[in-house]
Amino acid sequence: MKNVLVYVSLCVIALLTVFIIKYNQEVIPPKLYTVNTYYSYTFNDESIDIFFYLNQEHPLTDEQSYDHISIENSDQSKKVALTLNDIKYVYDETYLGETYQKYVWIFEMPDMNQHFIIDDALLNITLLNGNTYQFNIGTLSLYKFDASGSDALNWTSLKADKKENALISRMHHIYISYDDLSKNIESIQLGVDDLINYNVESDQIIITIEDKHQLFYATPIIITYTDGTRQLIDYFIYINDYYILKESGYLLYGYAVN
Repeated sequence: MKNVLVYVSLCVIALLTVFIIKYNQEVIPPKLYTVNTYYSYTFNDESIDIFFYLNQEHPLTDEQSYDHISIENSDQSKKVALTLNDIKYVYDETYLGETYQKYVWIFEMPDMNQHFIIDDALLNITLLNGNTYQFNIGTLSLYKFDASGSDALNWTSLKADKKENALISRMHHIYISYDDLSKNIESIQLGVDDLINYNVESDQIIITIEDKHQLFYATPIIITYTDGTRQLIDYFIYINDYYILKESGYLLYGYAVN
């Protein structure tokens, strides 16, 4: 009988200990990060991809939870509705002692008849449960490219580098190697209203991107020739970093998403 009482007492103590530990455990609130990024696309691209980070499961990771999405600037003078096609998990990243999952919102490219750019862009989200969110994402640039473009540049390879000792995912140079260039270049753009400096050498074009506090790791390249024709080098991801949260610091936008 004494053995039974001892056994029951030990079970009660164990259950109470587990209860006390669980009761006193810190509840980690759901947090989301976006990063100030220059998102540049042309309307020839299939989708707009915008990245975000979450520290736990949340309705924001389920595309079936969404009701309405739009992007606008702060005074709402520019606004466009977006259609969400998918949300994909990318990888895990540890930041300030917590594990975050990186996801990408994949939006259908909107149908527009002119260039479109929003600086300090705000992503507005309404879920089916009624919750609403607004996230800063950086800049969204959508370039309207004439499909009947030139092919004067017979390019062979693309690569980019970052500024020496720079941590953030921002290109400093893009190198376009080529076999033949049959026209003179008037300008090169990496987005709407984004004319950049470049140097044409015998076998490559070197594009120099200004230093700015904003991620910029993927872009199309729009080349305008002196005869007025244009050539498009499609959207390409030049830099893949896996410590974005750790390295971006002051470029992060953090949100509680209860």
